Amino acid sequence: ARVGIADRWQASEEWLADRSRVLNEELDRLSSIETAPSAALNARVTKLVVRLSTHPEAFGETLRRLNEALDAATGLAGFGFEPLANLIGELGSVIPQSAEFDALHDRLVEQVRQRTGDVAAGEMYLQRAVQLYGAERRSEAITAAGRALPLLYAEESRAQLLRALDLIGECYLAMGLPWAARGSWLMAASLAGSDAEGFGRGFPRLVVVLDRLRSVELRLGRLPESLSIHRLYRLVASVVAREYDGMRDDIAEADVAYESVLANALLNLDERGLARLVKLPDFLDTEDLQVARAALLFALGHVATLPDWVGVEAAGERLFLSKLRAAQGGVKLETGAAGRPDDGTLETRILGVCIRAEFEGGSAAKETAETILAAMESVLATTAGRGFFGMVPLVVIQIRPGHFTAFPWRVVDDTDGDPIEVAVARFDPSHLTIAEQGQVHEAVVAVVARIVARGFHIDRLDETLP
Repeated sequence: ARVGIADRWQASEEWLADRSRVLNEELDRLSSIETAPSAALNARVTKLVVRLSTHPEAFGETLRRLNEALDAATGLAGFGFEPLANLIGELGSVIPQSAEFDALHDRLVEQVRQRTGDVAAGEMYLQRAVQLYGAERRSEAITAAGRALPLLYAEESRAQLLRALDLIGECYLAMGLPWAARGSWLMAASLAGSDAEGFGRGFPRLVVVLDRLRSVELRLGRLPESLSIHRLYRLVASVVAREYDGMRDDIAEADVAYESVLANALLNLDERGLARLVKLPDFLDTEDLQVARAALLFALGHVATLPDWVGVEAAGERLFLSKLRAAQGGVKLETGAAGRPDDGTLETRILGVCIRAEFEGGSAAKETAETILAAMESVLATTAGRGFFGMVPLVVIQIRPGHFTAFPWRVVDDTDGDPIEVAVARFDPSHLTIAEQGQVHEAVVAVVARIVARGFHIDRLDETLP
């Protein structure tokens, strides 16, 4: 856009060139003052920032010069890192992918952290993650938001921390990695829940995270888990809708979206799946999922009545539900094996490799399978295209109780052709100390390393796994 006042005056090219010349001459003069090093460096940096807009063809070279200019800023108390960091941060939403920009941004974040504190640096990384997400650079957005997380673990930055976790979950889901998304949102729900429980301020954030969780569980085809989270969601949503008028419409829209996907999935169950859900209509009625209840009754061959808010006239239920069944892009529900509620199989597909986790024995084994799949997805989300390639069609992990196994589990991985066997100790995954969480983290890393060795080829080890 041209400089000026609309319908009154517009700056000519000559006018702009003259002002630019005067500005650059003054910046050159200031940058040559040896007795005022901070002022001289500020002038030098300002000229380079101006050059970013006047010489777009030399964008990378200008960024490199800015990076070099910062070498001289060490120890200069009067140099303004924060304004420069804010300006460079704003540029991140309009510039193309640039290694020079990323290096400059990381350096400025570290300087801001040293001078202002962790929270300010974390907010800069989060801002960068939002920009990368908007540019559909999901993998890089995950990395940037991940760098923000340890810097935002403070009560005053709880909202930003939850936003970072939510963004990571959205990126994972957009990349087709629902287990990793679920893991990110589970952490967010834990933090939002503790905030709500301790201070009474976290319920609006918690209701959003719980909606994400019930939806991703449905996407994974896990009906019992999704409905369990829905029950908790209803309790929190009822409080939020009563106390926060502005969120009522958002909650209503989320409920309609969730129930539509659930009803579509129930309508598309086969006979064997429907036979296992003959008692579910009563539960759906209790949880106020009336459309889903009508859909299940219709699929079971019974008369179905839709709630008034749907707007379907009498005798129009069959046509409405038939169209809902035919809707494309739904989810497929897994109703589980009859008589074996503690056993199951979970799968994900990464870079062409199917990773199957078979578990037996209930809670600890099941949560271990979920954690391993989430870890695999999250690790490879940021390595695709950097030397990782799938080289086998299937890797199987068999997870079972280990009655004499030390916490958290023992891994048996003898032959490449056999499944990786994990014997899990008896423990409650929902009640772990900080030290125990650290042990689980190390154990998960060890299993992920074995899966990677079994199923993937690493082309550039030094670049992929620094």
